[in-house]
Amino acid sequence: MDLGALLPALPGLRGTVVVARAPDGAGADAARPHERDRALAHALARRLVAETTGRPAPPLAHHCPTCGSTDHGRPSVPGEPELHVSLAHAGGWVAAVVADAPCGVDVEPVRPLDVPPVALTPGEQAALTAADPSGRSALFLAWWTRKEAAAKAGLLHIDDFATYDARTPRAHVADVPVVPAGAPGAAVAAVALRR
Repeated sequence: MDLGALLPALPGLRGTVVVARAPDGAGADAARPHERDRALAHALARRLVAETTGRPAPPLAHHCPTCGSTDHGRPSVPGEPELHVSLAHAGGWVAAVVADAPCGVDVEPVRPLDVPPVALTPGEQAALTAADPSGRSALFLAWWTRKEAAAKAGLLHIDDFATYDARTPRAHVADVPVVPAGAPGAAVAAVALRR
């Protein structure tokens, strides 16, 4: 999906985001779904890089600014400093975004969970308490993906989650249409850009 359509408040934006359900695995993939989904998210990101540049994409590089590791951290495309990449994978879902500005993407399958209140603003906590109990997990996960995407784009730090109200998408953060909550296999996703 074109990022310009999702984020119309950012004129001149170039980029693409894709969210997809990972195929049901078999054999070794079925025994290690996290590794399968991570590999699929990387492959999806490389496909978007190749479509954007018109050239085969090299393997993504990673760098963690906290510990210096190259095994994890923000992904980048070697030889393409003007291209920004983000990817996510969770519970059989994968997502990737490639843009001409720092970007972030997150995806979460809708599932029952205990909501950690430390990740919510007081307004979000009140809205969640007032919401129908059957929809609380989906509501929390929608807000969580917005916060995660914004953090990956460099718009906030994870320590800011309890002060960043994600009940309404902002100019730089948008929901990505996927399977709606309540439907079988539901998921929520969000993308963010820092300009």
